[in-house]
Amino acid sequence: MPKKKADQNPQIISEKKVTKPVKRSDIIEVHSDDLIPQIMQSLPVVRKSTDLKVQDPLTLYLKEISRHKLLTIEEEKELTLQLLETGDIDT
Repeated sequence: MPKKKADQNPQIISEKKVTKPVKRSDIIEVHSDDLIPQIMQSLPVVRKSTDLKVQDPLTLYLKEISRHKLLTIEEEKELTLQLLETGDIDT
């Protein structure tokens, strides 16, 4: 017979193992603000590496388009009208 999840994971308590009901006085109230310093200390420190360069397509695209200035509304309208009149996207 396969083991149940409660038997495989010690953090899951099966109904059979619970012997007495939980009382309100047994419950400890914990606020997340109290845990943040402890959690932060337990996290690994991640430093930006200068050796590695990210080359995913989105990063490359964003880097490329950031090299060009944005069009004003007037420039965008003018280019749109030129495209509609000539059909030439390179104008």
